[in-house]
Amino acid sequence: MSLIDPALEHADFAIHPDMGFASRPTPALFRLARQSGEMEAQRLLPQLKVALHNAHKF
Repeated sequence: MSLIDPALEHADFAIHPDMGFASRPTPALFRLARQSGEMEAQRLLPQLKVALHNAHKF
């Protein structure tokens, strides 16, 4: 169980790239995490736009 699992239960949408490993917090890891997050956000952006559009229909 991760630290964000309880919050995910209540989320309508989550952008969470699978980093696949745990490591010490180093500048290189933070750069990799940011790049991975940005790529995952770009990949999921169309789905997020649809979800936001559908949420406004109610």
